[in-house]
Amino acid sequence: MLFAILCVVARWSALAQPTAPLSGVYYIVGDSTGTSPNPAREFSTLHQAIGQLNSLTSPPTDTVKFLIWQSYSTAQSSTTMQHVSTFPVIIKPGPGRTGLVIEYTSTTNGIFRIGADDNSESTKPDNVIIDGSNQENGTSRDLTFRFSNTGMRNGLTVIGSSNRVTIKNLIVQNLGTSTSSSHGILIRPRYTTSTLLVPDSLTIENCLISHAGSVNARGIGVNTSGTAIPVPGIAATRTIIRNNIITAGAEGIRMEFSKSFEISGNRIAISQSGTNAARGIYLADDNDASGNISNVFNNQITSVAYTNASNASGARGIELTAKGTYNIYNNFLAGFSGAAGGTGPLRGFYIDGNGADATIRFQHNTINMENSPITASDVVTGIFIADTLANARIENNIVSVRESDAPNSYCIRSQTIQLPSNFASNFNNFNPAGASAKVGFYNGTDAPTLANWQAASSRDANSVNKNVSFVSSTDLHLTGSSDGDTDLIGTPIAAITTDIDNDSRNPFFPYMGADEASTSLPVELAEFTARATNDGVLLIWRTASEQNNAGFEVQRKSQGGEWNALGFVRGRGTTTEAQSYSFLDRTASGKVQYRLKQVDFDGRFEYSPIVEVDAGLPKTFALEQNYPNPFNPTTVIAYQLPTASDVSLKVYDVLGKEVMTLVNERQDAGLYNYALNAANLASGVYFYRLQAGNFVQTKKMMLVK
Repeated sequence: MLFAILCVVARWSALAQPTAPLSGVYYIVGDSTGTSPNPAREFSTLHQAIGQLNSLTSPPTDTVKFLIWQSYSTAQSSTTMQHVSTFPVIIKPGPGRTGLVIEYTSTTNGIFRIGADDNSESTKPDNVIIDGSNQENGTSRDLTFRFSNTGMRNGLTVIGSSNRVTIKNLIVQNLGTSTSSSHGILIRPRYTTSTLLVPDSLTIENCLISHAGSVNARGIGVNTSGTAIPVPGIAATRTIIRNNIITAGAEGIRMEFSKSFEISGNRIAISQSGTNAARGIYLADDNDASGNISNVFNNQITSVAYTNASNASGARGIELTAKGTYNIYNNFLAGFSGAAGGTGPLRGFYIDGNGADATIRFQHNTINMENSPITASDVVTGIFIADTLANARIENNIVSVRESDAPNSYCIRSQTIQLPSNFASNFNNFNPAGASAKVGFYNGTDAPTLANWQAASSRDANSVNKNVSFVSSTDLHLTGSSDGDTDLIGTPIAAITTDIDNDSRNPFFPYMGADEASTSLPVELAEFTARATNDGVLLIWRTASEQNNAGFEVQRKSQGGEWNALGFVRGRGTTTEAQSYSFLDRTASGKVQYRLKQVDFDGRFEYSPIVEVDAGLPKTFALEQNYPNPFNPTTVIAYQLPTASDVSLKVYDVLGKEVMTLVNERQDAGLYNYALNAANLASGVYFYRLQAGNFVQTKKMMLVK
């Protein structure tokens, strides 16, 4: 009997560690040996499984999948993946397994490593996937990596040239309180005098990451290690950090020595208890990385706060001190706060140091800075420019500063003596809503109002100062009177076609800020009349109320002709008050009809009733600019004749060669519209020439196919 028991024990012990080479599915069962669908392919811990995987003599012969079947806790000092294989290695929960926790209780720095912490290319694995969902292609978070020792620094660590690593759908909890720099997830390039190991194509997606117990705690960070100065222009490449929820004590995301990365859709909250700077997203020195074009968009920073009155470093939503090109758009930046009596400044978007050498596109962002307990001077600024910017566009942003007791708070502040010519700022809403807030600071002088800022900086000619209504102080979606407010119409930016929620932006009348608010209801047209005057036909119309009204396209039709657009009159957006509009048509003659094409912000439209008027005969000869222009391939050329005339209307190319004859006949006095179809012409600049009696006039048009 005893012999039989010993045989069973020996059998289970042997089955707990399958031997290399590994291939296919294996189960991580903790202390629950024999509970998986295939007990012959069980490991007790990931450490055991990865130890087998690291065998240099027997690399994997196919995809290896480690399915977590049971939770477990381990005091193992370090688990390091350093196998070399062309096949993917996948770590994820077993089907239907939920609430799984792998807890590490050791104090070792970087306790779960992808890649050995050395300078050897041969110890850096590729094609590793850690997926916390128990479904294939799922998004549920069913697996937690918990690092519970208070002395813990870095949790999950990707080292050196470990490429094509994906960490997704995972809960990462780092409970360490070390005052040294520490991370929930660390990406660590390696450098020495003879070695350069940098990762490529890393993805961290849909994870819940918390590391808030330390004054140097970062959620996700790229941080170099090594003994030599890194080679200029070399950095971690094509890192994607997307749709994560991050809570940290110092920085949510830190990108150092990184290029061509994406940070998108993350939700970040920072609470700093010490005297270090609190940062939502820190775009740090990238070591002159050439070819760097990085995108930071659709992120929500809901809290950036410090709680220590001795903190002089302050809090920043997004800080940029790196070189390269950065497209920063559709972000919510909110939740800025300092301790009572603190002097640390609060900055929404902070450009400092090497950021002066960057190319920056800061567009369609919303910054809200509520009243803070701090009362020191010059501590609250929405957009802070610490140095001369080489190349920047700041457009379509909403910056609301509601500070009431800290002196000299600003929507935008430039520390430079003079901004360069290639610094563009326009179509922003700078709203100093607090009692002590000002629009700007420029060349050492306050600019309390928008007019002051415009005069001092020679920027923001089309910007506004308008109160805005948000859903809450940290949820910066537009609501109330701001939904449909035409004062918040920005300028179209071709590269930004959606908002923070991935809703489509109006291609003609996009909202300022990150949220494309839109409520589509028809405009109530109360009156529409037309009458002939000495100057032309005067159109007058009135609305009883408007909702989401972008404006009116005025259209005209002559007898026997087609409807043609004459111009556009901007609407009032959303209002319950009566509004009046007018338009003067100076080119009408004879009997003409008019209608209005009322257009909503979302592109929907409806037509008004038609009105008719006898405009009489033209007073002078005239050739109008074609409409539309540029065109493809059709456009309308309008001209008028005060008397009957022999008329010639021709089209010429840029060399003066005649390419089309449109009209060659005698015509009565009146207004004429010629519909030109240039389908047979190549793209380019053309000229059209009208000769009527002794009257000759030429205009330029552009065909774009």
